[in-house]
Amino acid sequence: MAVFHSAGFALIAVPISLVLIYFSYAKAEIEVASDLVGIIFGVLLLVSGIFGMEFEVEPKSTGLLQGMFNVTPSKIVTIILAMNTGSIPLGAGVIAWFAVVTSLSIILVGVITLRVPRNLDRVLDVIIGTITIAFFIFLLSER
Repeated sequence: MAVFHSAGFALIAVPISLVLIYFSYAKAEIEVASDLVGIIFGVLLLVSGIFGMEFEVEPKSTGLLQGMFNVTPSKIVTIILAMNTGSIPLGAGVIAWFAVVTSLSIILVGVITLRVPRNLDRVLDVIIGTITIAFFIFLLSER
């Protein structure tokens, strides 16, 4: 399933990145919108960790569909990085690297989950949410 999840992301991210590279005249507006979306997802993750709530923004079927339509801050950052390369081969390489690393990390997380304390996910959600919000606020302040 991990490979299908990453393949699904690549299927949707490559065309989006190509369009964003092509429409580079709107790059500043697209980047600001992307930063705001990243902040929103960081806040959702932070709220999830603090209050123990779980927000799902994904379809509930196959890994391929999850990879295509499950929106995460890391996917947004990957698309922004691919777009910022300004090169189709480099942008595709960034997305391919993310897909490979994601596949491996999903498998690794599945194995590690058996040995990790139950409440660690909430702590990690708070940490990752805080870092995500800070990162995107930093990006916004640099524009």
